Amino acid sequence: MSFTDSGTNTSYFLLSNIVEQVSGKKYIDFLRENFFTPLGMEHTGNISETVDSPEWSNGISYDIYDDKLGLTKGAGDIVSNAEDITTWMNALRSGRVISSKSLEAMITDYSPEADHYGYGMYLEINGGYGHAGAVGTYTAYDYINDDKDFTLFWTSNTMDAYSINTLLEEILSVLMD
Repeated sequence: MSFTDSGTNTSYFLLSNIVEQVSGKKYIDFLRENFFTPLGMEHTGNISETVDSPEWSNGISYDIYDDKLGLTKGAGDIVSNAEDITTWMNALRSGRVISSKSLEAMITDYSPEADHYGYGMYLEINGGYGHAGAVGTYTAYDYINDDKDFTLFWTSNTMDAYSINTLLEEILSVLMD
């Protein structure tokens, strides 16, 4: 299993600009109006809204990224808490975020000879799907396994992106036994 950047950050950045052009709204406002508020995600927003908050955990080892928040628009600029992330993941898999047909397209393997990547999700990870991400020193991973009926999410402000592979394999080996 390999979680390399398949150009996804660039794609998400481009998508955020398309959303703004089509909707005529700022990306974060579109997300809040169409997803976060209707789903009851009250502790989710843009990184720039929380950067001065005492609850915000600063990155430990890559300070150079901490002051370049605009470079992550659409690909790492959303912050949340565990409850809201759980809400998001359950809404995604239950058809409240996108249709079941769109989710099926999202988790269809379009690159079987490479990373087993669908439209925004890595596939065939112990029977589930998910996505790893990293911006500077911040890393995160979300994982959904519909057959086992569980979701998994973690984040760190110290872990390098490549350590996610090892951690995921260890966690899933325990959960799948």
